[in-house]
Amino acid sequence: MGIGNVLTIVLMITSGAFIPMERLPSGVQQVFEFPPVRWFVELVQQAWDGGALFDSMTPLLPLTGLFVACSLIGHVLFRWDAVL
Repeated sequence: MGIGNVLTIVLMITSGAFIPMERLPSGVQQVFEFPPVRWFVELVQQAWDGGALFDSMTPLLPLTGLFVACSLIGHVLFRWDAVL
């Protein structure tokens, strides 16, 4: 449980949700472009600024791809086996 909490905090810090990306050095900004939470934060920021959801496909496409990939993996690996 503790590892999940640490991972959540690290993903939130690297997403730009806690610290604005503009205030970070350029090298750190480049590294922080990869976590999926960052793509979600970009979509929320665009919506907050009054933009339409489909104005920028840059964060939407990787999130959709990640959703499809995780759904396929879950479909292949998940079993309804009863554990007694």
